[in-house]
Amino acid sequence: MYEDFQMGERKRSIRRTISEGEAMAFNCLVMDLHPYVADEIFARTEGIFGRRLVAGAMVFSLGLGLMAHNNVHTFSYGYDKLRFIKPVFIGDTIYTIRTNLEKRPKYKDMGLVRVSYEVFKNEGELVLYCEHLQTVNTAVLSGGGTRSKRKVDMECGGCGRIAPPHSNPLARDIHLSSRERDIHLSLGRKVGRTRDFSPLPGERSARKRRVRRGRSRATRRRTMSTRSTFRIAVRRSSRRLSGHS
Repeated sequence: MYEDFQMGERKRSIRRTISEGEAMAFNCLVMDLHPYVADEIFARTEGIFGRRLVAGAMVFSLGLGLMAHNNVHTFSYGYDKLRFIKPVFIGDTIYTIRTNLEKRPKYKDMGLVRVSYEVFKNEGELVLYCEHLQTVNTAVLSGGGTRSKRKVDMECGGCGRIAPPHSNPLARDIHLSSRERDIHLSLGRKVGRTRDFSPLPGERSARKRRVRRGRSRATRRRTMSTRSTFRIAVRRSSRRLSGHS
């Protein structure tokens, strides 16, 4: 949460070694077959480094991936000051240090935070630097209240909207519309889960109106059907009487 963000805090990731196989897999995936990253003969005989490089985009992806988390309250806003400071070669081992730089209000229920990522290789050579901007949910709602722990646990996928307390821990989509709840309910049935989608107070009257409308239509249909049946019976009776006469 935005209030839990502490400026100046630093965290270090684990290390990981970049192998040739994953480097070439990344090159083929993004169609980056530059001689410096894909041609061993060129890199040894004509390249200025004498070795094949790891693509800068891959170093960026791996460096940030080492600090990835599952916080559903943060959303990426963009990156600033991305710099590739030194080359990274196949077989190098990298790690990342993330530093919390600043935070400030951004939207009504969200703040903006800035963190820096420093990617190092081997014994501490800085190879990449960038700053990451993220929007973060705040604990204070627009109405002035605060999220209780139970309500935070029941939030739907970090969307910032709160589901009212409910006995069913899976009832996270209770704030959705009727149509969306029907879709989610059908999906829940397919995977063998049941969810409680009780209507919101504002939807009860609308649902009652729909039910009454449906009942009136059904009543009209039954009435029309009864009248049609009666008319057919009268016609048949008149025909029989005219035949006897």
